[in-house]
Amino acid sequence: MASYGLGLDYFLNGTLESSHVNHWESMWRNGRIDVDGDKELSRLNYASLYYLLSEIPQYETYGPFFGISAGGLGYGEKHNDYKGHVSWDQDTWVFPAMLALHSGKAKTILGTRVRAHSTANSLAKSMGYKGAMFPWESAYSGQNVCPTTECLNYEHHITGDVALAFQQYVMMTRDTHFLDAEGAADVITDIASFWMSRMTHNTTTDQYKIHEVMGPDKSHYPVNNSVYTNSVAKISLLLPKYALSLINKTVDPQFEETANKTYIPFNDTGKWHPEFDGYKQGTTVQQADAVLLGFPLMADLTEETRMNDLEIYEKVTPTAPSMTWGMFTISWLELNNTAKAEQQFNKQLQGVVRPFNIWSNPADSKGGLNYLTGIGGYLQSLIYGYGGFRIYPDRLQFNPSIPPNTTSFNLTGVDYLGGSFDFRFSDQYMTINQTSPAEGGMKVVIASTGQTQTLDVGTVVHYPRTKAYLMVV
Repeated sequence: MASYGLGLDYFLNGTLESSHVNHWESMWRNGRIDVDGDKELSRLNYASLYYLLSEIPQYETYGPFFGISAGGLGYGEKHNDYKGHVSWDQDTWVFPAMLALHSGKAKTILGTRVRAHSTANSLAKSMGYKGAMFPWESAYSGQNVCPTTECLNYEHHITGDVALAFQQYVMMTRDTHFLDAEGAADVITDIASFWMSRMTHNTTTDQYKIHEVMGPDKSHYPVNNSVYTNSVAKISLLLPKYALSLINKTVDPQFEETANKTYIPFNDTGKWHPEFDGYKQGTTVQQADAVLLGFPLMADLTEETRMNDLEIYEKVTPTAPSMTWGMFTISWLELNNTAKAEQQFNKQLQGVVRPFNIWSNPADSKGGLNYLTGIGGYLQSLIYGYGGFRIYPDRLQFNPSIPPNTTSFNLTGVDYLGGSFDFRFSDQYMTINQTSPAEGGMKVVIASTGQTQTLDVGTVVHYPRTKAYLMVV
């Protein structure tokens, strides 16, 4: 009622339209993506950000925000939708785009997981585990609303996906208040405790394994040692040491010890990652799974292994949700194969539905519409693919290239450590403009030469386009 009354006031005093326009102008100033040379791509970028930003409330006067569903609140044709349920789509696909350009919105997303912490504790206990276990699908209460028991019983990687989002946020912001006073540190610790109780210790090999799970590829379950699940569990176990050190708290050393002994399936002969124990090369998969080790998990892989994973799984993924190809785009760009990256970048655009640039899953426009997961994957292919952004504990790396059919690529309002930065990338050059100060002062470091320059607010710096870092002075 309060929002209705506010809208009515705007209407009666003639400011309904102008207030809307002014608000969105402010949003675009604070974070957007621009390209030159391709108007259709430019329109798609604005539409994509608009649909994601529209899902996150500016204020919570109407009640607590409980998260973002893969299809928002839309109801697809023949019920091919997501019923408003919140899953990994929020944490793994939508969140990273918001984190880069609208970190406040990203924090609002993480708040939905903090709010559901006690419910996650209860679910873990009810299933015989410790710590906090998030259900594959949840809604307002945070409780399990999975329509099938298979996902609840096996698709446990979502708890690791939540930890990954927390890791990305903490590294990007070092928000100690969020960790200490707002309860995030407790969520992070309880997620690690969950994985400790979920693992099985093999005394012969002295390795920790995870049995009977479903990875992102839903077409195979239950399996043992999903390479994605084990990898994201390892990240979850390593996170407490880093995050809690920022608030001068110690953690159980067994978290790190277990992480370092977590078994990650690997074919040493062919130098590639089987999706799970017993996976046979050539077996069809449903969507990106093992290839996610390169990004967003940022596992320490050789170029040979990274390329082998991409080539092996591309051949056996005949159809997949559009965000799959966004992840292939990011990985091929990191391997400097721009031709393969462009092919995959364009492939994901098959999910776009004109004229309003919403997305569909599947890409035939007959499934769930306003597919926010596809939008999130697409925006990531721009920010973390063509922008080359990578978040590390001590730096924000960028290694830009230019999207297909464009002449320049601009990221306005990248948020890092409390500051804001505008980036402009062209075929040969890049510029950086710090528009608001970051905590501790900021410098740019050119990776190839070690050249360092301190950044000042409002002073634009120019370089040949290359890999570089933002770091605290």
